[in-house]
Amino acid sequence: MATAISEATGLPIRTKAKTEAYADGWDVIFGKVPAPLGEDTRPKDRVKLGLSPSTKVTEMPIKESK
Repeated sequence: MATAISEATGLPIRTKAKTEAYADGWDVIFGKVPAPLGEDTRPKDRVKLGLSPSTKVTEMPIKESK
């Protein structure tokens, strides 16, 4: 196994193996799935929904099946 040497210090570069805590931390920081290109993550307004300004929007609860 070849050891890498730092050009700045001349000392060998030592790294540790990836641990479970490292992997969990990486997922917390970078694990977010980005929205597909061209898709907006914000709530849609009336224009994007194709509604006229005089339309009354009512939120309806959706019952989940068991």
